[in-house]
Amino acid sequence: MCEVGKCLDTYWAQKKQLATDAEPPHVTVIMEKLRPHVFGMSLCGAGGGGFMVLITKEANAKQSMLKVGISIFFLFYFFSFIT
Repeated sequence: MCEVGKCLDTYWAQKKQLATDAEPPHVTVIMEKLRPHVFGMSLCGAGGGGFMVLITKEANAKQSMLKVGISIFFLFYFFSFIT
């Protein structure tokens, strides 16, 4: 999963170079708070809407993600991968 996370991060870095306004300042703050808890993350979807995808370091990380202290509403969908 670590490698998939790295791919997400690489994609996001490239996307931000192509579209410099792709990451609003409030999203930057959220991503910085999540960084220690994830292997990688990216925004997906169209401008003005969309979603964040992330690969957490810990399985079943819902409670950890909720404790990060982000003061906006998130809807979490958690998937488990059988390896």
